[in-house]
Amino acid sequence: MKFIILFVLSLLAVIMLGTWLTFPFIMFIIFSLAYLVGSSGLSSFFAGGLALALVWFVKALMISATTQSDLPERMATLMGLEGSFLIFVATGVLGFVIGSFPALSGALLRNVLRKPKPTGWY
Repeated sequence: MKFIILFVLSLLAVIMLGTWLTFPFIMFIIFSLAYLVGSSGLSSFFAGGLALALVWFVKALMISATTQSDLPERMATLMGLEGSFLIFVATGVLGFVIGSFPALSGALLRNVLRKPKPTGWY
């Protein structure tokens, strides 16, 4: 459940604030959301990464479709890729990496700062 909450909150934050804020601020927002939601490290890693990857992949496809530019094909030939669709996949992978590590860091910081549960009878 926390995975879905963090995924949706990260997705909404990136969509709404991504046009005005730079990437370090977006990363800090994802870090803060992961800290506040408090899910496990692996869950936060994939929730933050998938949210940013999805936004970047869809945004790249929408920009390419609305402008009808041949720049993705030119970039694919410059990079030695066979198709221009791999440029969009690479954009999504980069978004996953950029979004996953701040979320993992926020979840791990919450785990470090959490008080341990008492384990004795005293």
